[in-house]
Amino acid sequence: MPLRAAFFDAGNTLVHMRADRMTEAFAAEGIEREGEAIRTAERRARVRLDPIVSEQGTTEGVDVMRTYLRLILEELGVAWDGQGPRLADRLRALGRVERLWGEPDPDARAVLADLRRRGLAVGVISNSDGTAEESLRVAGLLDAVDFVLDSHLVGVEKPDPRIFRLALRRAAVAPDDAAFVGDLYSVDILGARRAGMTGILLDPIGAWGERDCPRARDLLEVRDLLLARAGA
Repeated sequence: MPLRAAFFDAGNTLVHMRADRMTEAFAAEGIEREGEAIRTAERRARVRLDPIVSEQGTTEGVDVMRTYLRLILEELGVAWDGQGPRLADRLRALGRVERLWGEPDPDARAVLADLRRRGLAVGVISNSDGTAEESLRVAGLLDAVDFVLDSHLVGVEKPDPRIFRLALRRAAVAPDDAAFVGDLYSVDILGARRAGMTGILLDPIGAWGERDCPRARDLLEVRDLLLARAGA
């Protein structure tokens, strides 16, 4: 069946942590790293985080974020003891006064516009704390999608297939007519598959290795995969 809808994760897919704020926070704790080095470490860390959140059954909460940050620091060659807890507290405090997840992917707006112009419904399915819409608004992307499903607000989170089915109902399409794009294999790809959808894994630096799903290095590759299936 031709593709009729494309759903996206928010964090690490359409929006990213602000590199400037991350670099400043790291430097304040004596960890001098360029923004791109931190971003590369984060991309490797999420591969290691994947089996952890899969076992725990959630991507949300303070413990998950501390584990995520610990893995990022390990990828940078920095021990958690000492600087790690202070950095976690600093980022948490900063997150209370501004949106750290507010840097739009440079290709996001154009890609979303291309998909909608070709007649696809476009939605967001995000494991979040109730602030997914605000992150997209800060990034200037909220008006580029048809709807946002925030796990905190709908009461179920990925990889539970129910949140994907909610999106299918919102878009009024069958599972075979939709695809989901995300950055975590067990949460995004396997969750979408359980709902009968195709999953596309974003893998900017090839950190995931071979997987039993389509992979794309960026949203431009994602767009090409989606439009090829849509017959557009």
